[in-house]
Amino acid sequence: MKTVSSQAKQRRALWKYVFSFIALLLILYGTFRILLKDTSIEDIRASLQAANPRWVARGFALMISYQLIWAEIIRSLLSHLNSKRAPYHIAVNTAFIGFYFNNITPSSSGGQPMQMLYLHRCGMDLAGSSIIFCVNTVFNNLVMITYATVLLISQHDFISQNLYAMRYALVVGYLFNGFLLFLNIFLLFFPKQLKSISYAVLGWITKGKLKPKAKKYKRNLDKFLGSYSAGAFSLLKAPGLLIKLLVLHAIQFAIYNLIPFTAARALGASSDIFLQSFSLQAVLTLAVSGFPTPGSVGITEGGFVAMFSGLFPPGQVESTMILTRVINFYAFLILSALITILAFATAKKDKFRSQKHHHTDDSQDMENE
Repeated sequence: MKTVSSQAKQRRALWKYVFSFIALLLILYGTFRILLKDTSIEDIRASLQAANPRWVARGFALMISYQLIWAEIIRSLLSHLNSKRAPYHIAVNTAFIGFYFNNITPSSSGGQPMQMLYLHRCGMDLAGSSIIFCVNTVFNNLVMITYATVLLISQHDFISQNLYAMRYALVVGYLFNGFLLFLNIFLLFFPKQLKSISYAVLGWITKGKLKPKAKKYKRNLDKFLGSYSAGAFSLLKAPGLLIKLLVLHAIQFAIYNLIPFTAARALGASSDIFLQSFSLQAVLTLAVSGFPTPGSVGITEGGFVAMFSGLFPPGQVESTMILTRVINFYAFLILSALITILAFATAKKDKFRSQKHHHTDDSQDMENE
């Protein structure tokens, strides 16, 4: 019976991802129908065919670097939490799995669960993988908000003239990512309060029919929270690692924000737009991050055309948007899908055996603070 139930859950999960992918394609189709209705498709095709291959290659090299930095971030955390060097291919696979599922599910909701599932199949315990993605969310959102804020202040006149309706999406982006930032800080560094809330939720869940299993659930919860607290506390004792993660996230976002510039240069734009394109992309990234469509499709393309229209002559902004999205989204979505399939097909629990933390005294000290 359990096997049948498990298979049913897997089928439901599979259909959920299929529907999300179909929704992505439909939104993408509608977006291009709207954005390109007054633009010659032949002109766009000619423009893209004439793109400088060297600048296109540089754009793809930037995206590969972006993904490899994700892999290094994950590998560093895996190695720290398990007290041994993590296999690099597992970190690379995890990074691409996150890219794929984040971009085919609403509000990037599917990436971390699937990454955690993959790491579990590779031998990583749930507490350790939970810490990894809480830490990444903290640094990711902190750096994204910082980039956008600094550039909004330093390039205020230029950016404000080109925000248009995206200023409302930017407010949502600040609120959404600010909330996630503080939520994950709480989850990482306030274990005593987290334990109290977890027990309260468990008590509410195990009322009624689940009451006989309450003790079993509590034992599992205690085991998870003990390992989780120990791992989280170990990060506080590793300032060098935290600084490394902050620097890597900062470099990663700088790389991502450079991609529209490489696309524009491939299509013949002047190098004078470097700072403007970098600034607009940084603000656009924050603005669209809170939008619930898979991969923020629709608002990203529309926001790009609106915000970048002041940098390019009529007709060229659409070509630049398409090339930018081919480099930083469409092509890598296909690549990440292939890597995801291969990763799950080859994952085995004995590849990377998780080492349990034994910092019980340290974690207890943290809880008592």
